[in-house]
Amino acid sequence: MILLGIHAFFLSILIAFLKKRYENTPLGSYWYYFVFLKIIAGLGVGLLYLHAYHRGGDTWLYYEQGSLLADVIYKSPLLYTQIVCFDTYSPDVMLPWEQPRALFFVKLVSLFNLLTQNNYWLMSIYFSLFSAWAMWYFANNWALLFPTHKMVIVASFLAIPSVIVWSSGLQKESLAWTFIGFWGAYSLRYASNKSNIYTLFGVSLVCSYGLWVLKFYYLIGILFFIFVFFVLLYGQKATLQIRILMFFVLLSALVVEVFWLRFHTGWIYAIIDNHNSSYHFSLPNTAIQYYKYTPYGFYALHPHYSSWLPNIPLALFSGLFRPLPYEAYGTLALLASLENTLLICYFVFWIFFAKKHVYHFPLQFSLLAYCLLLATVLALASPNYGSLVRYKIVWLPLAWYGLLSSSSIYFFKKSCKYRD
Repeated sequence: MILLGIHAFFLSILIAFLKKRYENTPLGSYWYYFVFLKIIAGLGVGLLYLHAYHRGGDTWLYYEQGSLLADVIYKSPLLYTQIVCFDTYSPDVMLPWEQPRALFFVKLVSLFNLLTQNNYWLMSIYFSLFSAWAMWYFANNWALLFPTHKMVIVASFLAIPSVIVWSSGLQKESLAWTFIGFWGAYSLRYASNKSNIYTLFGVSLVCSYGLWVLKFYYLIGILFFIFVFFVLLYGQKATLQIRILMFFVLLSALVVEVFWLRFHTGWIYAIIDNHNSSYHFSLPNTAIQYYKYTPYGFYALHPHYSSWLPNIPLALFSGLFRPLPYEAYGTLALLASLENTLLICYFVFWIFFAKKHVYHFPLQFSLLAYCLLLATVLALASPNYGSLVRYKIVWLPLAWYGLLSSSSIYFFKKSCKYRD
Protein backbone atom coordinates (compact mmCIF):
# COMPACT_ATOMS: atom_id res chain seq x y z
CA MET A 1 0.00 0.00 0.00
CA ILE A 2 2.89 2.36 0.74
CA LEU A 3 4.38 1.73 -2.72
CA LEU A 4 0.98 2.28 -4.32
CA GLY A 5 0.60 5.56 -2.45
CA ILE A 6 4.05 6.76 -3.52
CA HIS A 7 3.35 6.04 -7.19
CA ALA A 8 -0.13 7.59 -7.00
CA PHE A 9 1.38 10.77 -5.51
CA PHE A 10 4.15 10.91 -8.12
CA LEU A 11 1.76 10.31 -11.03
CA SER A 12 -0.67 12.95 -9.74
CA ILE A 13 2.12 15.52 -9.42
CA LEU A 14 3.44 14.72 -12.92
CA ILE A 15 0.00 14.96 -14.55
CA ALA A 16 -0.76 18.24 -12.76
CA PHE A 17 2.67 19.65 -13.64
CA LEU A 18 2.18 18.89 -17.34
CA LYS A 19 -1.28 20.46 -17.24
CA LYS A 20 0.16 23.61 -15.66
CA ARG A 21 3.04 23.76 -18.12
CA TYR A 22 0.83 23.53 -21.22
CA GLU A 23 -2.22 25.31 -19.81
CA ASN A 24 -2.22 28.20 -22.28
CA THR A 25 -1.61 26.11 -25.39
CA PRO A 26 -4.29 25.30 -28.02
CA LEU A 27 -5.08 21.83 -26.63
CA GLY A 28 -4.35 22.56 -22.96
CA SER A 29 -8.02 22.13 -22.03
CA TYR A 30 -7.98 18.58 -23.43
CA TRP A 31 -5.06 17.32 -21.33
CA TYR A 32 -6.95 15.90 -18.33
CA TYR A 33 -9.64 14.41 -20.56
CA PHE A 34 -7.14 12.65 -22.79
CA VAL A 35 -4.71 11.34 -20.14
CA PHE A 36 -7.46 9.90 -17.95
CA LEU A 37 -9.18 8.35 -20.96
CA LYS A 38 -5.90 6.68 -21.91
CA ILE A 39 -5.26 5.41 -18.38
CA ILE A 40 -8.77 3.93 -18.18
CA ALA A 41 -8.33 2.37 -21.64
CA GLY A 42 -5.01 0.81 -20.61
CA LEU A 43 -6.53 -0.69 -17.47
CA GLY A 44 -9.44 -1.90 -19.57
CA VAL A 45 -7.10 -3.70 -21.97
CA GLY A 46 -5.49 -5.48 -19.02
CA LEU A 47 -8.87 -6.51 -17.59
CA LEU A 48 -10.07 -7.67 -21.01
CA TYR A 49 -7.12 -10.03 -21.51
CA LEU A 50 -7.20 -11.12 -17.88
CA HIS A 51 -10.84 -12.21 -17.78
CA ALA A 52 -12.07 -12.66 -21.36
CA TYR A 53 -8.86 -14.29 -22.60
CA HIS A 54 -7.80 -15.90 -19.30
CA ARG A 55 -4.57 -13.92 -18.89
CA GLY A 56 -3.73 -14.42 -22.56
CA GLY A 57 -2.51 -11.92 -25.10
CA ASP A 58 0.82 -10.20 -25.48
CA THR A 59 0.24 -7.71 -22.67
CA TRP A 60 0.28 -10.35 -19.91
CA LEU A 61 2.97 -12.38 -21.66
CA TYR A 62 5.31 -9.38 -21.73
CA TYR A 63 4.52 -8.65 -18.10
CA GLU A 64 5.40 -12.20 -17.04
CA GLN A 65 8.59 -12.27 -19.11
CA GLY A 66 9.58 -8.86 -17.75
CA SER A 67 9.00 -10.18 -14.25
CA LEU A 68 11.28 -13.17 -14.93
CA LEU A 69 14.00 -10.85 -16.19
CA ALA A 70 13.58 -8.45 -13.28
CA ASP A 71 14.08 -11.33 -10.81
CA VAL A 72 17.54 -11.91 -12.29
CA ILE A 73 18.82 -8.67 -10.75
CA TYR A 74 18.33 -10.06 -7.25
CA LYS A 75 20.36 -13.17 -8.09
CA SER A 76 23.02 -11.69 -10.36
CA PRO A 77 23.07 -7.93 -11.04
CA LEU A 78 25.92 -8.47 -13.50
CA LEU A 79 23.93 -10.99 -15.57
CA TYR A 80 20.90 -8.66 -15.59
CA THR A 81 23.07 -5.80 -16.86
CA GLN A 82 24.59 -8.02 -19.55
CA ILE A 83 21.17 -9.17 -20.75
CA VAL A 84 19.66 -5.68 -20.82
CA CYS A 85 22.68 -3.94 -22.37
CA PHE A 86 24.24 -6.64 -24.55
CA ASP A 87 21.54 -9.32 -25.10
CA THR A 88 23.73 -11.88 -23.36
CA TYR A 89 22.05 -15.26 -23.65
CA SER A 90 21.20 -17.21 -20.50
CA PRO A 91 19.46 -20.59 -20.73
CA ASP A 92 18.14 -20.16 -17.19
CA VAL A 93 15.92 -17.21 -18.14
CA MET A 94 12.94 -18.02 -20.38
CA LEU A 95 12.85 -15.00 -22.69
CA PRO A 96 12.02 -14.58 -26.42
CA TRP A 97 15.68 -14.85 -27.40
CA GLU A 98 14.89 -15.55 -31.06
CA GLN A 99 12.59 -12.51 -31.38
CA PRO A 100 14.70 -9.31 -31.15
CA ARG A 101 11.70 -6.94 -31.17
CA ALA A 102 9.94 -8.79 -28.37
CA LEU A 103 13.19 -9.08 -26.40
CA PHE A 104 13.77 -5.32 -26.67
CA PHE A 105 10.29 -4.63 -25.29
CA VAL A 106 10.66 -7.20 -22.49
CA LYS A 107 13.93 -5.60 -21.39
CA LEU A 108 12.22 -2.23 -21.15
CA VAL A 109 9.24 -3.75 -19.33
CA SER A 110 11.59 -5.34 -16.77
CA LEU A 111 12.69 -1.84 -15.69
CA PHE A 112 9.08 -1.02 -14.85
CA ASN A 113 8.73 -4.38 -13.11
CA LEU A 114 11.54 -3.26 -10.82
CA LEU A 115 10.12 0.25 -10.43
CA THR A 116 6.62 -0.96 -9.48
CA GLN A 117 7.57 -4.21 -7.73
CA ASN A 118 5.80 -6.29 -10.41
CA ASN A 119 2.50 -4.38 -10.20
CA TYR A 120 0.89 -4.84 -13.63
CA TRP A 121 -1.68 -2.08 -13.12
CA LEU A 122 0.87 0.55 -12.18
CA MET A 123 2.97 -0.46 -15.18
CA SER A 124 -0.08 -0.08 -17.40
CA ILE A 125 -0.70 3.43 -16.05
CA TYR A 126 2.89 4.47 -16.74
CA PHE A 127 2.79 3.21 -20.32
CA SER A 128 -0.59 4.88 -20.88
CA LEU A 129 0.67 8.16 -19.44
CA PHE A 130 3.80 8.28 -21.59
CA SER A 131 1.81 7.39 -24.70
CA ALA A 132 -0.84 10.03 -23.87
CA TRP A 133 1.83 12.65 -23.26
CA ALA A 134 3.55 11.93 -26.59
CA MET A 135 0.32 11.85 -28.62
CA TRP A 136 -1.11 14.97 -26.98
CA TYR A 137 2.22 16.84 -27.28
CA PHE A 138 2.36 15.94 -30.98
CA ALA A 139 -1.23 17.09 -31.53
CA ASN A 140 -0.70 20.26 -29.49
CA ASN A 141 2.37 21.30 -31.47
CA TRP A 142 0.46 20.55 -34.66
CA ALA A 143 -2.33 22.86 -33.48
CA LEU A 144 0.25 25.56 -32.68
CA LEU A 145 1.56 25.35 -36.24
CA PHE A 146 -1.92 25.08 -37.84
CA PRO A 147 -4.34 26.90 -35.49
CA THR A 148 -7.21 26.83 -38.00
CA HIS A 149 -7.10 23.01 -37.93
CA LYS A 150 -7.58 22.73 -34.16
CA MET A 151 -10.86 20.76 -34.18
CA VAL A 152 -9.67 18.56 -37.05
CA ILE A 153 -6.56 17.72 -34.99
CA VAL A 154 -8.66 16.96 -31.88
CA ALA A 155 -10.96 14.68 -33.89
CA SER A 156 -8.03 12.91 -35.57
CA PHE A 157 -5.62 12.43 -32.65
CA LEU A 158 -7.66 12.57 -29.45
CA ALA A 159 -11.05 11.07 -30.30
CA ILE A 160 -10.66 7.85 -32.35
CA PRO A 161 -11.72 4.95 -30.07
CA SER A 162 -9.43 2.27 -31.51
CA VAL A 163 -6.40 4.58 -31.35
CA ILE A 164 -7.10 5.49 -27.72
CA VAL A 165 -7.59 1.86 -26.66
CA TRP A 166 -4.82 0.07 -28.56
CA SER A 167 -2.17 2.71 -27.86
CA SER A 168 -2.75 2.39 -24.10
CA GLY A 169 -1.52 0.04 -21.42
CA LEU A 170 1.33 -2.46 -21.47
CA GLN A 171 1.54 -2.89 -25.25
CA LYS A 172 4.18 -2.37 -27.92
CA GLU A 173 1.86 0.05 -29.70
CA SER A 174 1.92 2.32 -26.64
CA LEU A 175 5.69 2.51 -26.86
CA ALA A 176 5.56 2.95 -30.65
CA TRP A 177 3.29 5.98 -30.30
CA THR A 178 5.56 7.36 -27.58
CA PHE A 179 8.45 7.34 -30.05
CA ILE A 180 6.35 8.63 -32.98
CA GLY A 181 4.65 11.31 -30.89
CA PHE A 182 7.79 12.86 -29.42
CA TRP A 183 9.67 12.64 -32.72
CA GLY A 184 6.79 14.33 -34.51
CA ALA A 185 6.35 16.96 -31.78
CA TYR A 186 9.99 18.03 -31.78
CA SER A 187 10.01 18.10 -35.59
CA LEU A 188 7.06 20.50 -35.49
CA ARG A 189 8.73 22.58 -32.78
CA TYR A 190 11.82 22.88 -34.94
CA ALA A 191 9.65 23.86 -37.93
CA SER A 192 8.13 26.67 -35.84
CA ASN A 193 11.56 27.80 -34.51
CA LYS A 194 10.83 26.66 -30.94
CA SER A 195 13.55 24.03 -30.78
CA ASN A 196 17.12 23.83 -32.04
CA ILE A 197 18.60 21.35 -34.47
CA TYR A 198 20.64 19.58 -31.77
CA THR A 199 17.55 18.76 -29.70
CA LEU A 200 15.76 17.50 -32.80
CA PHE A 201 18.77 15.41 -33.78
CA GLY A 202 18.98 13.79 -30.32
CA VAL A 203 15.23 13.04 -30.18
CA SER A 204 15.26 11.73 -33.76
CA LEU A 205 18.19 9.45 -33.02
CA VAL A 206 16.56 7.90 -29.93
CA CYS A 207 13.10 7.58 -31.48
CA SER A 208 14.29 6.21 -34.83
CA TYR A 209 16.41 3.60 -33.06
CA GLY A 210 13.49 2.64 -30.83
CA LEU A 211 11.15 2.26 -33.80
CA TRP A 212 13.72 0.29 -35.79
CA VAL A 213 14.19 -2.21 -32.97
CA LEU A 214 10.52 -2.30 -31.96
CA LYS A 215 8.95 -2.58 -35.44
CA PHE A 216 11.00 -1.46 -38.40
CA TYR A 217 7.94 -1.05 -40.68
CA TYR A 218 7.03 2.10 -38.76
CA LEU A 219 10.43 3.66 -39.32
CA ILE A 220 10.38 2.83 -43.05
CA GLY A 221 7.00 4.56 -43.31
CA ILE A 222 8.21 7.69 -41.51
CA LEU A 223 11.36 7.95 -43.63
CA PHE A 224 9.22 7.57 -46.75
CA PHE A 225 6.96 10.39 -45.50
CA ILE A 226 9.96 12.68 -44.86
CA PHE A 227 11.37 11.95 -48.30
CA VAL A 228 8.09 12.59 -50.13
CA PHE A 229 7.35 15.72 -48.10
CA PHE A 230 10.63 17.46 -48.78
CA VAL A 231 10.59 16.62 -52.47
CA LEU A 232 7.06 18.00 -52.81
CA LEU A 233 7.83 20.98 -50.57
CA TYR A 234 10.71 22.11 -52.73
CA GLY A 235 8.71 21.34 -55.84
CA GLN A 236 5.74 23.56 -54.92
CA LYS A 237 6.43 25.88 -57.83
CA ALA A 238 6.02 23.00 -60.23
CA THR A 239 2.69 22.37 -61.90
CA LEU A 240 0.19 19.88 -60.53
CA GLN A 241 1.03 17.39 -63.27
CA ILE A 242 4.75 17.62 -62.47
CA ARG A 243 4.11 17.03 -58.77
CA ILE A 244 1.98 13.99 -59.50
CA LEU A 245 4.72 12.73 -61.81
CA MET A 246 7.28 13.29 -59.03
CA PHE A 247 5.15 11.24 -56.66
CA PHE A 248 5.00 8.29 -59.04
CA VAL A 249 8.74 8.59 -59.65
CA LEU A 250 9.24 8.35 -55.89
CA LEU A 251 6.89 5.39 -55.75
CA SER A 252 8.83 3.69 -58.53
CA ALA A 253 12.07 4.41 -56.69
CA LEU A 254 10.59 2.75 -53.61
CA VAL A 255 9.66 -0.35 -55.64
CA VAL A 256 13.20 -0.49 -57.04
CA GLU A 257 14.54 -0.16 -53.51
CA VAL A 258 12.30 -3.00 -52.37
CA PHE A 259 13.69 -5.25 -55.11
CA TRP A 260 17.25 -4.23 -54.21
CA LEU A 261 16.65 -4.94 -50.54
CA ARG A 262 15.03 -8.24 -51.51
CA PHE A 263 18.47 -9.48 -52.61
CA HIS A 264 20.66 -7.66 -50.08
CA THR A 265 18.81 -7.75 -46.75
CA GLY A 266 16.28 -9.91 -44.97
CA TRP A 267 13.43 -7.50 -44.32
CA ILE A 268 11.24 -8.89 -47.11
CA TYR A 269 11.82 -12.31 -45.58
CA ALA A 270 10.87 -10.88 -42.19
CA ILE A 271 7.57 -9.50 -43.52
CA ILE A 272 6.64 -12.77 -45.24
CA ASP A 273 7.75 -14.82 -42.23
CA ASN A 274 5.55 -12.67 -39.99
CA HIS A 275 2.66 -13.17 -42.40
CA ASN A 276 3.01 -16.94 -42.45
CA SER A 277 3.36 -17.21 -38.67
CA SER A 278 0.34 -14.99 -38.09
CA TYR A 279 -1.73 -16.74 -40.76
CA HIS A 280 -1.04 -20.24 -39.46
CA PHE A 281 -2.23 -19.27 -35.97
CA SER A 282 -5.41 -17.57 -37.25
CA LEU A 283 -8.80 -19.04 -38.00
CA PRO A 284 -9.68 -18.81 -41.72
CA ASN A 285 -12.49 -16.31 -41.10
CA THR A 286 -10.26 -13.99 -39.02
CA ALA A 287 -7.46 -13.45 -41.54
CA ILE A 288 -6.88 -11.99 -45.00
CA GLN A 289 -6.87 -14.74 -47.61
CA TYR A 290 -4.17 -13.75 -50.07
CA TYR A 291 -3.85 -15.27 -53.51
CA LYS A 292 -1.03 -17.78 -53.57
CA TYR A 293 0.65 -16.81 -56.84
CA THR A 294 3.90 -18.74 -56.66
CA PRO A 295 5.74 -21.23 -58.85
CA TYR A 296 7.13 -22.92 -55.76
CA GLY A 297 3.98 -24.72 -54.67
CA PHE A 298 3.82 -23.12 -51.18
CA TYR A 299 0.42 -22.81 -49.53
CA ALA A 300 1.65 -19.66 -47.74
CA LEU A 301 3.27 -16.54 -49.15
CA HIS A 302 6.85 -16.76 -50.34
CA PRO A 303 9.56 -14.03 -50.45
CA HIS A 304 9.75 -14.29 -54.24
CA TYR A 305 8.12 -11.22 -55.82
CA SER A 306 5.72 -13.41 -57.82
CA SER A 307 4.07 -14.35 -54.53
CA TRP A 308 3.63 -11.03 -52.70
CA LEU A 309 3.62 -8.41 -55.49
CA PRO A 310 0.23 -9.41 -57.02
CA ASN A 311 -1.28 -9.26 -53.52
CA ILE A 312 -0.41 -5.60 -52.92
CA PRO A 313 -3.84 -4.23 -54.05
CA LEU A 314 -5.64 -6.64 -51.69
CA ALA A 315 -3.19 -5.78 -48.91
CA LEU A 316 -3.78 -2.05 -49.44
CA PHE A 317 -7.57 -2.36 -49.31
CA SER A 318 -7.46 -4.73 -46.34
CA GLY A 319 -4.98 -2.60 -44.44
CA LEU A 320 -7.15 0.48 -44.89
CA PHE A 321 -10.69 -0.83 -44.43
CA ARG A 322 -10.90 -4.37 -43.05
CA PRO A 323 -12.45 -6.05 -41.17
CA LEU A 324 -15.82 -4.99 -42.57
CA PRO A 325 -19.06 -5.66 -40.62
CA TYR A 326 -19.83 -8.94 -42.39
CA GLU A 327 -16.33 -10.19 -41.48
CA ALA A 328 -16.62 -9.32 -37.79
CA TYR A 329 -16.70 -12.15 -35.27
CA GLY A 330 -17.08 -10.92 -31.70
CA THR A 331 -17.79 -7.57 -30.08
CA LEU A 332 -14.32 -6.07 -30.54
CA ALA A 333 -14.20 -6.99 -34.23
CA LEU A 334 -17.68 -5.53 -34.74
CA LEU A 335 -16.69 -2.23 -33.13
CA ALA A 336 -13.55 -2.10 -35.28
CA SER A 337 -15.59 -2.85 -38.42
CA LEU A 338 -17.99 0.04 -37.66
CA GLU A 339 -15.02 2.38 -37.40
CA ASN A 340 -13.70 1.02 -40.69
CA THR A 341 -17.11 1.55 -42.30
CA LEU A 342 -17.04 5.20 -41.28
CA LEU A 343 -13.56 5.53 -42.75
CA ILE A 344 -14.49 3.93 -46.07
CA CYS A 345 -17.64 6.08 -46.39
CA TYR A 346 -15.69 9.27 -45.76
CA PHE A 347 -12.92 8.11 -48.09
CA VAL A 348 -15.46 7.59 -50.90
CA PHE A 349 -16.80 11.11 -50.30
CA TRP A 350 -13.24 12.46 -50.31
CA ILE A 351 -12.41 10.70 -53.58
CA PHE A 352 -15.40 12.26 -55.37
CA PHE A 353 -15.44 15.75 -53.88
CA ALA A 354 -12.27 16.74 -52.01
CA LYS A 355 -9.27 14.81 -53.35
CA LYS A 356 -8.26 17.57 -55.77
CA HIS A 357 -7.42 19.89 -52.87
CA VAL A 358 -4.82 17.58 -51.32
CA TYR A 359 -2.43 17.96 -54.27
CA HIS A 360 -1.84 21.60 -53.33
CA PHE A 361 -0.64 20.75 -49.81
CA PRO A 362 2.62 18.77 -49.57
CA LEU A 363 2.03 17.88 -45.91
CA GLN A 364 -1.37 16.26 -46.41
CA PHE A 365 -0.24 14.57 -49.61
CA SER A 366 2.84 13.13 -47.87
CA LEU A 367 0.78 11.97 -44.88
CA LEU A 368 -1.60 10.06 -47.12
CA ALA A 369 1.36 8.49 -48.96
CA TYR A 370 2.76 7.41 -45.57
CA CYS A 371 -0.59 5.89 -44.60
CA LEU A 372 -0.96 3.99 -47.88
CA LEU A 373 2.53 2.51 -47.57
CA LEU A 374 2.12 1.44 -43.95
CA ALA A 375 -1.38 0.07 -44.50
CA THR A 376 -0.03 -2.16 -47.28
CA VAL A 377 3.08 -3.36 -45.45
CA LEU A 378 1.26 -4.05 -42.17
CA ALA A 379 -1.51 -5.98 -43.93
CA LEU A 380 1.09 -8.13 -45.67
CA ALA A 381 3.03 -8.71 -42.45
CA SER A 382 0.00 -9.42 -40.27
CA PRO A 383 -3.08 -10.82 -42.05
CA ASN A 384 -4.92 -11.46 -38.75
CA TYR A 385 -7.72 -8.91 -38.36
CA GLY A 386 -7.20 -8.54 -34.61
CA SER A 387 -3.51 -7.70 -35.00
CA LEU A 388 -4.24 -5.45 -37.96
CA VAL A 389 -6.67 -3.34 -35.91
CA ARG A 390 -3.93 -2.75 -33.33
CA TYR A 391 -1.14 -2.06 -35.80
CA LYS A 392 -3.08 0.42 -37.93
CA ILE A 393 -3.29 2.93 -35.07
CA VAL A 394 0.19 4.23 -36.00
CA TRP A 395 -1.18 5.71 -39.23
CA LEU A 396 -4.93 6.07 -38.62
CA PRO A 397 -4.85 9.51 -36.88
CA LEU A 398 -2.65 10.89 -39.65
CA ALA A 399 -4.96 9.47 -42.31
CA TRP A 400 -7.99 11.12 -40.71
CA TYR A 401 -6.09 14.39 -40.43
CA GLY A 402 -5.09 14.25 -44.09
CA LEU A 403 -8.66 13.52 -45.19
CA LEU A 404 -10.40 16.02 -42.90
CA SER A 405 -7.96 18.90 -43.39
CA SER A 406 -8.01 18.62 -47.18
CA SER A 407 -11.81 18.28 -47.10
CA SER A 408 -12.10 21.48 -45.05
CA ILE A 409 -11.07 23.42 -48.17
CA TYR A 410 -14.02 21.92 -50.02
CA PHE A 411 -16.48 22.80 -47.24
CA PHE A 412 -15.06 26.32 -46.97
CA LYS A 413 -15.56 26.92 -50.68
CA LYS A 414 -19.09 25.52 -50.51
CA SER A 415 -19.96 27.82 -47.60
CA CYS A 416 -18.55 30.86 -49.44
CA LYS A 417 -20.59 30.00 -52.52
CA TYR A 418 -23.70 29.61 -50.34
CA ARG A 419 -23.17 33.04 -48.71
CA ASP A 420 -22.67 34.64 -52.10
